[in-house]
Amino acid sequence: MGHLDKKWVKKKGCDCFKCCEVEITVECKEEKKHHDCSEKKSDCDKCKGPKDKVELQNDEQDFKHERVKERSQEILEVTFDKLCFGDKVWLSGVVGFDNDNNFAVDVKLTITKRVGNGIKKTILTQKFEIDKEGHDDLTQVPFAKVDTILSEQRNVTYTVRVELEDHNSYDCLFLEGLSTLTALRVG
Repeated sequence: MGHLDKKWVKKKGCDCFKCCEVEITVECKEEKKHHDCSEKKSDCDKCKGPKDKVELQNDEQDFKHERVKERSQEILEVTFDKLCFGDKVWLSGVVGFDNDNNFAVDVKLTITKRVGNGIKKTILTQKFEIDKEGHDDLTQVPFAKVDTILSEQRNVTYTVRVELEDHNSYDCLFLEGLSTLTALRVG
């Protein structure tokens, strides 16, 4: 009867968690002689292209009736060290608000993307209205976006920002409850 033994080793020079070099050693029985049979997989899946790889980044903030301080405010952010050609990044989450104004407030939620130290590029804009106090003014706003990667990119940061359409409305608008940004990279 043979014996199968697997040993997983992190591949040098690769930064993904799934790129492993596997060395399989099998003890074989052949005409009552024992010897080792070895087989190696030496290619790094991350560097060869998309092959069943997943990476998760998450940011969450539990706001306790925190006043929106500015007309435009960054509230959530995640960063990936490296994205490869063909990867897809699924961004989703919720942002909670409480409007204590006696009028409805128009809010714009944006997701921006910055590669390295480059310029931030808006990849999602979502506008919505929060009712006045006492009329469904405590709300959680969901968002989702898929970003398709067309070239290798390093130090990629996704940021969620809330912007108020009326500069007078942020005096009584609050971030409320758990707000999240989840980014799932799939290749």
